[in-house]
Amino acid sequence: MKKTIAIIILIIICLGLGGYIAYDKLYAEKEVEKEPATEKELKITVEDGLVIKSEKEYTEGVNEMVDVTLPKVLVNGKESKTVKDKLEAGTKDAIYAKLKELEDYSLEWLKGYEEGTVKIYGVSAKASYKYLVKDNVVLLLIDSKYSPGLPKGGFYGNVVDKIIFYDAKKDKLLTLEEGFKAFGYTIDEFNEIINETIDKYCDGVYENIDTCKANYNESVATVGDTTVEKIFSHDNGCGMSIDIENNSLKFDYSFQCE
Repeated sequence: MKKTIAIIILIIICLGLGGYIAYDKLYAEKEVEKEPATEKELKITVEDGLVIKSEKEYTEGVNEMVDVTLPKVLVNGKESKTVKDKLEAGTKDAIYAKLKELEDYSLEWLKGYEEGTVKIYGVSAKASYKYLVKDNVVLLLIDSKYSPGLPKGGFYGNVVDKIIFYDAKKDKLLTLEEGFKAFGYTIDEFNEIINETIDKYCDGVYENIDTCKANYNESVATVGDTTVEKIFSHDNGCGMSIDIENNSLKFDYSFQCE
């Protein structure tokens, strides 16, 4: 009798435990269905970051002018340190060091002329920016240059990199190839722009069109193993230029390589 009662009690305990496990599992599944995991939406804004504006007059006859405005990227209201470090780390010191170099160069150049016969307009550093955001990727276009302010003109490089891509979701800078791919552009499309530019130029010159195309296509082929980075490098006079107009990208190509 006692054995029978013990068996009945054991069966009741097993049924109760089984029911609890089944209910717990079912309830957990319903909770998952009720509250699916959602990806947090990023709010990305771009505004003025580092701003340097100054003008100095030197007794030697060389003025110095700085008009630099660089962007900062805010993700959900917080400034991206990755972009800040890329754009601002050492930039101010580098600008004034470069201006001092250009001042010395201008003064040395001035020694070759009789006093008062040549005017130096002043060395300068300028920078401004445009931007575009697509699917959490930010494109920063920075138009910047140094100038020695000499009558003969001339520019001496960019204050910072011209094209910067930033993936806000991953908090990382992208290569040009990765960045343009995120915006829907591939190496094939850039090559198509290059070929169309050459074709358009050669159609308008007074020489054999086929020879013209062959010459320029040969010079473009020497530009590089055709990587996106090389196409935009301008190292040897050839290179793709980029601008932002009406919230879209505009490309142009200079094919007259040195």
